[in-house]
Amino acid sequence: ISDRVTVLRRGKQVGTVVTKEVDEAGLATLMVGRDVLLRVDKAQHTATAGDASLAVRDLVVANGMLYVASVTAETAKVWRYALNADGTLGAGAVTVDVTAVLGPAAVLNAIAVARDGTLFVGTNAANPVLEVPAGGSTPVPLFPGVLRPPVSAMAWAAGSKLYVSQQAIG
Repeated sequence: ISDRVTVLRRGKQVGTVVTKEVDEAGLATLMVGRDVLLRVDKAQHTATAGDASLAVRDLVVANGMLYVASVTAETAKVWRYALNADGTLGAGAVTVDVTAVLGPAAVLNAIAVARDGTLFVGTNAANPVLEVPAGGSTPVPLFPGVLRPPVSAMAWAAGSKLYVSQQAIG
């Protein structure tokens, strides 16, 4: 898809590589600043028959955790996994069940995580951004009636800025 990849870490350029000259491990090391073990212990993360249609909508690494926005034909959920010191995934848990909060018509499109651990979930709902406090309490709409659906992408910037893209997906 690209000839070169430029990696930014904490807002600063840490390197540019020629895509065909770098492997996954080299790119991962450039991204996180240390060697990363690129494997998942499949014994701990076994798929079941109901998981066959799982799709990952967004991934965010923040505060030593991996957040995964995933959807199936029946549900939309955000999972949070601990990142172990050796680069493997630790225990995971559902942070927010978007389908349970917004109903079966809800579409989960994007996630962002603030420095304090607050999770923001972008959807197609009338109030398209949910805010989930770091403690994991009940999600609440962010700025009800202000933002228009759908939210297609989000990013948290240094400080207190949440960037939201409100473009139709498809």
